Amino acid sequence: MSDTTKSIVVGDLVYEASETAGRLHRRARESAPQTKAAPAARLPLPFTELLDRETELELLRALPPGSGIELNGRPGFGKTAILRFLAGQQQSDLYPDGVVYLGPDSLGGPADLVEALAAEFASGDPMWQPGEDELWELLERQRALLLLDEPPLTREALDQLRARVPQCTLVVARSEPAAEVPAALELTGLPTEAAIRLLEIQLGRATAGAERDAAVRICTAFAGHPLAIVQTAGLARDGAALADLAADLAGSPHARLTDLLLSSLTEDEDRVVAALAALDGASLGAERLAELAGVDPIQPVLDSLVRRGLLRRDERPDRVAGLAQLNERLQQISDLSGWAEKAVHLFTGLATGSLSADQALDDLGAVFNLLDWAHESERWQEALQLVKVAETGLALARRFDAWGHALEQGLHAADKLGDTRSQAWALDRLGSRAALLGDRVAAKDYFERAASLHSAAGERAAAALSRRNLGRLGRPRGIRAVRESLSSVPAGARILATTVLVVAVGGSLAAGYARPSRGPHGVPGATGPRGATGPQGPPGKPGAAAAKGDRGAQGSQGAKGDTGPRGLPAIRLWAVVNADGSIAQSASTETPSGRFDGKRSYTITFTHDITNCSWLAVPEEDPAGKTPPPTAGIPADAHTVKLGFLSTPSAPFVLTLLC
Repeated sequence: MSDTTKSIVVGDLVYEASETAGRLHRRARESAPQTKAAPAARLPLPFTELLDRETELELLRALPPGSGIELNGRPGFGKTAILRFLAGQQQSDLYPDGVVYLGPDSLGGPADLVEALAAEFASGDPMWQPGEDELWELLERQRALLLLDEPPLTREALDQLRARVPQCTLVVARSEPAAEVPAALELTGLPTEAAIRLLEIQLGRATAGAERDAAVRICTAFAGHPLAIVQTAGLARDGAALADLAADLAGSPHARLTDLLLSSLTEDEDRVVAALAALDGASLGAERLAELAGVDPIQPVLDSLVRRGLLRRDERPDRVAGLAQLNERLQQISDLSGWAEKAVHLFTGLATGSLSADQALDDLGAVFNLLDWAHESERWQEALQLVKVAETGLALARRFDAWGHALEQGLHAADKLGDTRSQAWALDRLGSRAALLGDRVAAKDYFERAASLHSAAGERAAAALSRRNLGRLGRPRGIRAVRESLSSVPAGARILATTVLVVAVGGSLAAGYARPSRGPHGVPGATGPRGATGPQGPPGKPGAAAAKGDRGAQGSQGAKGDTGPRGLPAIRLWAVVNADGSIAQSASTETPSGRFDGKRSYTITFTHDITNCSWLAVPEEDPAGKTPPPTAGIPADAHTVKLGFLSTPSAPFVLTLLC
């Protein structure tokens, strides 16, 4: 095996990442790591100058375990400041497993959030990836405070997270509230006295007389907006009189303040702010920013901008991000494409060839904002190069959502360029990702397409590697094999094949259970399509010859019917049903509801409309040899189906529906 620092383990699959190839291996699965003995402590930079937020803090501190709240407010109202202040306080016994803060650049989606939490709460092999059951069991035991700052998660994803961490307290900060939030705390501006106090702290002196009157007018004009007051104080420290500022900001305070701030920048400060604006709010390390902006030394410039409220520095002292207020204005009045192009070349020109796992985590936001710029401006070559630089680090950092998003962007760029080799490369990586996430059907499709394109491009070794990765998927067993075989067949063929299979298998097995007297031979039915050849069974006893019927006259060709409306995408519903009628497992929580009843006749209710579905019910193998035959289902109405067996099921059976 190659260097294990470039490998990750998911279950019994090992993924080896390199710049040119991704390889899958299988290994014996090891025992899961234990939870950390010490509490988790992923904290932002401390914040100590919080004014007049005691009501909000008291509410947040009183949140019981298992509860959650959303902190809403416009940019600059202090959401992040409250999270930073809360994280730095001595935690109560309510959070024995610690505090985890995840900032705006930390995640690419719901799967990345789960990975980040698992990394904070689990110890042991750093390559370890728990199975789904192990992962949820791990998270369900935690009693921690989770602080999520502008997470890229839908309302549904947050609800699912709350259900999976029932003992954790969850605080989510958002600039725009999610719809139908059950518990939300809206941040408003500071009261006038608190706002003046903030202004005086930033000035480093008290105000009195005419200057205090000007301070009151400034704080009133901004309605107590904390960031605007900090920025105004910065202008005053640089020499502007409060009275002049109060007069200048009276009409349109926020827009005018932005223009004043931009005009106050030095040449080096202007370069730094413009470079960060091209990243649209993502953070960047000081060293890389210095190279991008061409400013050296850069640290004094950053310190000055942060002190005046013109940059954001939340998680680490060596990383900064631009503010939405300045970014939006610069994007309106300046062409930032040159800075974006330079930033892309900065990343793609790395001496190491690709981002490490730590670098990928740090620069996740910058990479994706640059990818968005490349796609909007149709810079397909730059987009593809950026994906190739970032994707290995994202994989090794276990950011599966971000990894998948980057690869899809890379595949799209390769399609636009007509670059067959890069298309195959992206498909192969997507196949590895799907395999690691347990999606065998998608992985198989990706690997097969990758191998075909590699072969078309004359890349025999790469094609062989894609086929080798395909072989590492192994063969599905049991229920998964049934589902995967069905999913690989077109919808129309699946319905026809299912009907034929039910009739054929049901008829043959029924002979062993039913004992009716033999009646006369019936009229032969129409010949069905020929199925795949199965294994040869033992010779049977010769049966009586059937009577040959007369061939009927050929009927005239019927008129061509009108084309029907386009059907809905095919769905597969399935359930595993125990012998007692209870549902052991189903395709999703929204699929079956209720219980089977009776002994020989079973009824199940689905939330989906099943009017046009076909059915296949196959009992699992019974060691006692008493497994009843399968049967087709007859819909009773739009949501229920009745299943009849010729013998009482003595083992669980699988019900698969094709709609």
